Amino acid sequence: MVLYLEPIQSRCAVLRYSKLTDTQLLARLTEVCTSENVSYTDDGLEAVIFTAQGDMRQVIHTSVWVGCYFSLNNITVLNVVLCNSYWFGSYLISISC
Repeated sequence: MVLYLEPIQSRCAVLRYSKLTDTQLLARLTEVCTSENVSYTDDGLEAVIFTAQGDMRQVIHTSVWVGCYFSLNNITVLNVVLCNSYWFGSYLISISC
């Protein structure tokens, strides 16, 4: 549980967003990939959407991670798994050291 200072908390509004459907995520992700000239497979987009669990921010983050950081510029199931495995493995190493 995160505790906030009372003066700050009294001036803030908590916004809760519902999860988006897979159809909504797919439509937007396809639009982003097309506008950014990123190639993709249908299975790759499904893998990104599956890992995001309804969160559009996570969809964009995973897509950028696959496209930019690994210079793959191709969203496939294998690339999504490799990138998620790399991040997860790095996270486990950083918290164990």
